[in-house]
Amino acid sequence: MSIILGFHYNVCMRIVFFSPNAAITPHFSAEVRLARILSKNSKNEIIFLTCNSFYGSECTVSRYLTQGKSLRKKTQEHCSTCSKAIKVSKIEKDFIKLNLTSYFGKKEAAIISDYLPQIEENPIQFVFNEIEFGKISSYELILEFKKSNLVFEGNQKETLINFTENAFRTYLAAHQFIKVWHPDRVVIFNAQYSQGASFAAIVTGK
Repeated sequence: MSIILGFHYNVCMRIVFFSPNAAITPHFSAEVRLARILSKNSKNEIIFLTCNSFYGSECTVSRYLTQGKSLRKKTQEHCSTCSKAIKVSKIEKDFIKLNLTSYFGKKEAAIISDYLPQIEENPIQFVFNEIEFGKISSYELILEFKKSNLVFEGNQKETLINFTENAFRTYLAAHQFIKVWHPDRVVIFNAQYSQGASFAAIVTGK
């Protein structure tokens, strides 16, 4: 399910594709195709904002690539798969490619450090600036684990902690990115995923 925030054709715009999951081919290929269509208006400025190993021990891509396997932790191989997909797509040649790590500094790291104990204690209830990051982060895990409730224990809780921290990190980096680039439009492939939902919260001012 795609979400395009405030989009119009035939207008000169700075368009940002929030694209942290390049290794998920159905998502990334759709983003690249849309970017090439939009680039036919040569006045449009197309920016891809990618991950570049921004996330910690676990992420959407790592779980996607290890479906059905016992190893679910993110490894350098998973990050390399994203990097290879980006290289093959040639977005670095055709568009502007930026990464989340460039917008996450000491200030943002300190905020994460301050709030991490809260996240680790009760991830599902973690809220910041009235945004329910814990519940946002539970969406794809509820689908994966086929859950009928919001009780996460053991390995499920550990995964939710990682996803909640990732969502919070995305939010903080997105805040800095938007201040620098001031995009006219933002394209998010699935704003129900925790990363996309966090980025959308900054874009929509929620």
